[in-house]
Amino acid sequence: MTETTAGSLMKTQNNEPTIEVKIAGDYTAPDRMTKEQLLQYISDHYNDPIWIFTLGQGMVQPAQLAEADFATLGAIRITPGLVGGTPKEESA
Repeated sequence: MTETTAGSLMKTQNNEPTIEVKIAGDYTAPDRMTKEQLLQYISDHYNDPIWIFTLGQGMVQPAQLAEADFATLGAIRITPGLVGGTPKEESA
């Protein structure tokens, strides 16, 4: 891989950009992925909601990530989606 101007953006031997990826709780996941690898990883590993944060665009949805330019993202962090709210009231 070769370094490019963006600090966390690199390219594979076939000139495909890769980006730094940190996935909460999965220490076996690769540290760098191409867009295709990242989208496939998300599809294969997550059925529940997740939060995707990028340094360039903030929080994004997986569909937005598919259309994003990796050169503008900086780095990606993925965490399980947190669910909040109050418990449902029991009906009488």
